[in-house]
Amino acid sequence: MQNKERTQKIEELQEKLSSSKEKRKKANAETNKWAEKRNKLNEQTKNLRIEIRELRTERDELNGKVRDLKLLREKTTSETHKRISETKNLSQKIKAFAKKRPLTKLQTLQKEIEEIEWEIQTTPLSLEEEKELVDKVRHLETQVGIHKKLGMLHQKMFELQTEVRTMETSNKSIHEKLIQTAQKSPENYKRKQT
Repeated sequence: MQNKERTQKIEELQEKLSSSKEKRKKANAETNKWAEKRNKLNEQTKNLRIEIRELRTERDELNGKVRDLKLLREKTTSETHKRISETKNLSQKIKAFAKKRPLTKLQTLQKEIEEIEWEIQTTPLSLEEEKELVDKVRHLETQVGIHKKLGMLHQKMFELQTEVRTMETSNKSIHEKLIQTAQKSPENYKRKQT
């Protein structure tokens, strides 16, 4: 009988291990996704700086580029304001959830849940005792959910702040291009007249 119980316990632990590995795999995939997005945003910023250098050599199209750059600046400014608004809304959500955040750390809550689940599975309990433990697990899972939601909200806030910084850099670059192009435009016009 003891071998059967040991085998059953081993199988249960293997299932938990498998579940943990899957969660870790998903977390790694999510991390890679955000790193890739960050790299793309950095690449966009780098490309904008390259465009500034190229613009200086394309003097024949300066007047058209001034018009295009103004439109792009307006769009980028509009998008930046939109992201800033989203950031403010998200900040309010984070504050609301932060008030609900339990004092106990996420890892402690998860460990406590695991211990209670282990107790339910391995200890003979009366129906009332089991119900109490199940209710406690439910309560702890609610607290874990609040921690996880806060984590997701903070991740989204980080993403939005990164986008805002990138857009601001982009808008600054566009504005610099616009000024430089507009300043060169009269020079080119005078050269074409002679």
